[in-house]
Amino acid sequence: MGAIRAVRWVVLCLVVSACYVSPVRAQGVGAIAGTVTDASGAVLPGATVTLTSAQGTVGGNQEALTDERGAYQFLRLVPGTYSVRAVLQGFRPFTQAGVIVNSDQTSRADARLEIGTMEEGIVVSGEAPLLDTSSALKQTVLTQEVLESLPNRMDVWAITRVIPSVIVSKVDVGGSESFLQSGVTVRGTNNEGGYYIDGMDVSSLDGEGDGATMYLDPYAFAESNFLAGNNPAESPRGGLVFNMVTKTGTNQLHGGAMFSGANRSMGFDNFSDALRTQLLAGLSPAVLAIRPDIKPGADINYIWDTGFWLAGPIKQDKLWWSTTYHYQKLLQYFLGSYNPDGTQTPDDHYLYTTNNKVAWQIDRTSQLSYYFTL
Repeated sequence: MGAIRAVRWVVLCLVVSACYVSPVRAQGVGAIAGTVTDASGAVLPGATVTLTSAQGTVGGNQEALTDERGAYQFLRLVPGTYSVRAVLQGFRPFTQAGVIVNSDQTSRADARLEIGTMEEGIVVSGEAPLLDTSSALKQTVLTQEVLESLPNRMDVWAITRVIPSVIVSKVDVGGSESFLQSGVTVRGTNNEGGYYIDGMDVSSLDGEGDGATMYLDPYAFAESNFLAGNNPAESPRGGLVFNMVTKTGTNQLHGGAMFSGANRSMGFDNFSDALRTQLLAGLSPAVLAIRPDIKPGADINYIWDTGFWLAGPIKQDKLWWSTTYHYQKLLQYFLGSYNPDGTQTPDDHYLYTTNNKVAWQIDRTSQLSYYFTL
């Protein structure tokens, strides 16, 4: 009985902790807010605003009433696309479709109701997103669609190359340095960055804390946000901040797989004979005698990158799961690394990563999620 009572107390503490969250903290979620007015611009208190998600995910189906200022808001929304519908007796319903939500930002969806019957309605889609006036956060958002279209996304540092003004220190030619972390420079600083997963700081605890404590798997993330200015108070860093938002399951079972790779026969030398002579000038004559055909650079024997992701519901509109698996392997030879007999020493790497997440919609405003990586 004592063990059962202890378990009950632990579960209760977890639920209370999950419910008591501040909506302003960077936790990998966003929000939708707006104002409902009539044709003259006067605010309309008491209008019913309904939020829907075609995918059906955590926080995706809610209702709210506008307050005395005609304002409403939906908090703690996972990144995705939503629809907002506003109705009030005596006015035609208004629907704003395709409202895109990104992490740590508030998307605006204002509704203007025209006088008419409930059978008539106005549907708006394809409008340019309104400016988020609630935050001065400056970030670059790479959505899941963008991440999946990138040719080289073996690690998060390769992804940052598409962001203007960001300089990555490692020269990752053909994936030759894909298993290494990289220094990142933005606005002249390279030691003030940080790494977050769903708003939780996973930066290294040693040195200046500008490295990640673990491998950040791009397969596990629904979107990647890179903060480069006006960072929130819970991320007091002056450099580039990586905020990786994990995938959350939906009411629809979905997934995907990817495979890419190369072997030695697919590479070629891009240096002239004169440059080859210059690069090999510093090698020992004994090494050149043993390996007269040695190449002045990293010779990739093979490199493979494969994985899959799958997500779906455990209970519709209540409980969801997602899982990913990522496997990478690299065998290459570096110039200047030799065995005692003069042969080159192999630089061999392999890495596998699994990521799993369960999300629970406790009630309209409270959520609990569990994420672990191995």
